[in-house]
Amino acid sequence: VADITYVRLASGSFAYVAFVTDAYARRIVGWAVSSSQRTRALPLVALDQSIAWTARHGDTRGLIHHSDHGTQYISSLYGTHLNEAGILAPPARWVIPMTTRWPRASTARTRTN
Repeated sequence: VADITYVRLASGSFAYVAFVTDAYARRIVGWAVSSSQRTRALPLVALDQSIAWTARHGDTRGLIHHSDHGTQYISSLYGTHLNEAGILAPPARWVIPMTTRWPRASTARTRTN
């Protein structure tokens, strides 16, 4: 799961942070900080970190990459990196947005469904 967020700095400018999270392990496996949202400067760095982490712990082929399909994530450069690693990126119509947070460990035990 990939996403970008931003933080306003005291100077009035913004810092952008991209994350790639392993939804199964519930761990951030790639991240990057930049003053630009450009694909090459931000999400691609996080993606490359996540690919390297996953390669050390298994195989990237067959993984499914989810994002909000913003312009950085649908660029040909980003798609090429996904394809070269064997990672699938479903079209927007396949994506089902998460409307609730992951359950905390303390509440997950009490859920019955």
